Amino acid sequence: MSLKREAAAVLVVLALLGPAAGASAQSIEDRLDRARAEQERAALEVRGLQDVLRSLGAERARLEGEIERVTRLLLRAYERELDAQGRLDRAEGRLDDRARAAYQLGPVGSFAVFLVADDPAELATAQEYAASAMEADVEAIEEVERARAVLEVARGEVEDRKAELGRDRRLLSQVLATAEEQLAMARAQARSAGTQVARLEEELRAIEEARRRAARQAALSLDPAAGTDQEALLALLGPTGGRTCEVPEGLEDTGQQLSGLASWYGWDFAGQHTASGAVFDPRLFTAAHRDLPFGTFLRVRWQGNCVIVLVNDRGPYGDYDRIIDLSLGAAQYLGTERIGVAAVEADILVPA
Repeated sequence: MSLKREAAAVLVVLALLGPAAGASAQSIEDRLDRARAEQERAALEVRGLQDVLRSLGAERARLEGEIERVTRLLLRAYERELDAQGRLDRAEGRLDDRARAAYQLGPVGSFAVFLVADDPAELATAQEYAASAMEADVEAIEEVERARAVLEVARGEVEDRKAELGRDRRLLSQVLATAEEQLAMARAQARSAGTQVARLEEELRAIEEARRRAARQAALSLDPAAGTDQEALLALLGPTGGRTCEVPEGLEDTGQQLSGLASWYGWDFAGQHTASGAVFDPRLFTAAHRDLPFGTFLRVRWQGNCVIVLVNDRGPYGDYDRIIDLSLGAAQYLGTERIGVAAVEADILVPA
C-alpha cells in the first residue's frame, strides 16, 4: 500500500473513532451532572421534610403540655367526685338511721306521745317533739338531695375533662403518625442522597419518647386501658360497687377469715401500676395484701360497717401488724379514713 493510501486509511479510522469517543465522554459527564442534580434535589426535599417535622414537633410539644394540664384538672375532678360520693354515702346513712328510728317507733308510738300528755304543757312538748322529728326527717332528705346534686355536678366535670383529654390524645396520635410518615420519607430521601440521618434518628427517638410519655399520661389520668384489664373482676362487686355487707351474686364466701390492722393509700399513688398491672385508682374499691392471689375479694368489717374490695396489689410493707392496705375510696366508705389505721375483720370471697 502506498503512503497516501495508508494516510487515508488512518484518517478514515480517526474519523470513525472520533465521534464515538466524544459521545462516550459526553455521556459520562451527563450522568455525573444528573447524579449531582438528583443529590441536590433530594437534599432540598429532605430539608423541606425537616421543616415539616419541626412544625409537627412544635405541635406535639403543645399537645403534650395540654394533655398534662387537662390530666391535672381531671385528677382534681376525680378528687371532688370522690368527696361528693363520700358526702352522699354519709347523708344516705343518716337518712337510713332516721328511717330505722321511725320504723322502730311506729305510728302507734308516735301517737302515744300525745295520749300520755296530761296537761297542755305536756301536749305542747309532745307537739314540739313531733315537729322536731319531722323537721329532722325533712333535713335528712334535703341533705341527701343536695349531696346527690353535688355528686352529679362533680361527675359532669369528670366526663367533660375525660372528653377533652380524649380529644387531645387523638390529636397527639394523629400528629405522631404524621411525623412518623414524614420521618420515613425523609430518611429514605436522606439515604438515597447520601446525607446524614443523625438528626432524623434523633427525631425518631423523640417520637418514641413522646409515645412513652403519652402512655404515662394515660396512667396518670387513671385510664384503665393503660394497665391490666380488671373490668370483669370489678363487675363482680355488684351494683353497689362493694358498698354492702351482703355477698354479691357473682362471689361466694370461702369461710376463711382474717383479722388485724387495715391502713389505706390514696392520691399520692394514683396512676401508678399495681402489682397486678392494673392502674391504681383510689376511687375504686380495691386493696393490697401480701400473698392472697390477685382476683380474691375481701369483705372487710369495722364497727358494723362493711365494704367488699378486690385484691389487686401487694402490701402493706414495713409494719407487719397491718394485714391489708385499702384504697382511699374503700376506707372512706368503711369509715376508717379518718383514723388511718383500724382493727378490722375480713372474710375471704372468691368468684362463684
